[in-house]
Amino acid sequence: MGSSNGHPTSKYSVSLTGPANAELVRIGEAATSLGIGKLIRKVYRRVLLRLKSDAADFGEPLYRIQSMRMTIRCAAVTPLYIEYGIHDVQPIVVIRRVVALSDPIS
Repeated sequence: MGSSNGHPTSKYSVSLTGPANAELVRIGEAATSLGIGKLIRKVYRRVLLRLKSDAADFGEPLYRIQSMRMTIRCAAVTPLYIEYGIHDVQPIVVIRRVVALSDPIS
C-alpha cells in the first residue's frame, strides 16, 4: 500500500451516521472536561486511519445486512468501541455506533 506523509493511502471513504457523530461529540466533550480529550482524539484518528486503509481486516465481523450489501463489524481500541459497516462493492465505510468503554466518559 502506498503512503503519503507517512500515512497509508486511503482505500475506503469513511463517514458517520448522525447518531454516531452526536455520540462521538458527546464523548469528546466529556473527555475534554476530564482532561483526556487528547487521548480520545488520538485514538479516534488511529481508528480512522485503520478504517480508511484496511477496514475489512480491522475488528471482528458481527453480521450482514443483505439488503444494504454491507457487512457490519466492530472494533475496540481503548477507550473506544466502534461498530461500522463495509459496503460489499463500493469502497465505503459507515461508522454506525461509537461507545466510550471507560465509565467516566460513557
